[in-house]
Amino acid sequence: MPNNAEKYRWLKLSGISPERTYLVNREGEAITVEHFIELSVGSRTCALGIQDIREIIRMQPLTDVPLSRPAVKGVIHLRGTVIPVMSLRSLLGMPDESCTRTARIIIVCCNEELIGLIADKVIQMTTYERIHSPLSAAYEIGRHGVFLGIASRGEQLIGILKLEGLLGG
Repeated sequence: MPNNAEKYRWLKLSGISPERTYLVNREGEAITVEHFIELSVGSRTCALGIQDIREIIRMQPLTDVPLSRPAVKGVIHLRGTVIPVMSLRSLLGMPDESCTRTARIIIVCCNEELIGLIADKVIQMTTYERIHSPLSAAYEIGRHGVFLGIASRGEQLIGILKLEGLLGG
């Protein structure tokens, strides 16, 4: 199987948005490659599209929000904006654990609202050659899926998170 360098002439076209790389194939056609941030949540590896991410910050103290949803761990004050922070572990149905020094808050924008998502670790920025459709049969009737698709790196499967499904919007 040819590698990426053999498949494409790696020419970047100028003036293009940072969340995508535009490559030119041998026929001269532009190909869009989306970028993702891989994150560790428990023993799972997930990814978010870089276009959904505003910034990634170190874990910081959270202010408790009484009577909030279980996934909401509190709020932070970031440059004049109060941002709710939610646990990706809780949102994905995993038990919560104490944050380690590798934990990060990923600030995303969903439905024009900034929300912080706690991940155990941010692994890398990457692209995937192919993203498979999520298995619609795996979800309960009437429940929105939390994955846009499933990517693979070798034998490892990586769930591409869908913010609207994950956050209930």
